[in-house]
Amino acid sequence: GIREPIFKKMRAIHRKTKEMLNGIDNGSPIPIRYLLSLERECYIFFSLVGGSIGHRILSGAVREYGNPGSEIYHLARSGRALKGLIQLLRVTVRGLGRFGDAADLTLLKEVKAADAAFESQTKDEGVRYALDGVMKWIGRAIEHGESHP
Repeated sequence: GIREPIFKKMRAIHRKTKEMLNGIDNGSPIPIRYLLSLERECYIFFSLVGGSIGHRILSGAVREYGNPGSEIYHLARSGRALKGLIQLLRVTVRGLGRFGDAADLTLLKEVKAADAAFESQTKDEGVRYALDGVMKWIGRAIEHGESHP
């Protein structure tokens, strides 16, 4: 079926992003901001397309980007790319919010509960502002989800 090639491609893009964040570029001419943009566009695409493949990809991404302890936030160059990583968190939680099942609500609550841990990772006002926006959106999504089961 089509599933496996899609998952394989997403894993390849994500692996390359992590390698670049870890300072392993193997002579690659691709800048990290391009990889982050590519990943973001993929998540937007899966948010719009929906379906079980999109749902699986987005929930996996939210599990990773929604956890401040995830490896992605602790690689050699992650600090410099934090704004881009938080942008991926924003796109993935919004995308996941479109599916709106009970497991997604639980996952969003876990991300919201990690707010203070995220805040402690940066002094950058722009990153903190972006995080604040993500957390406010999650709060509204949770309220909506709980009032419309």
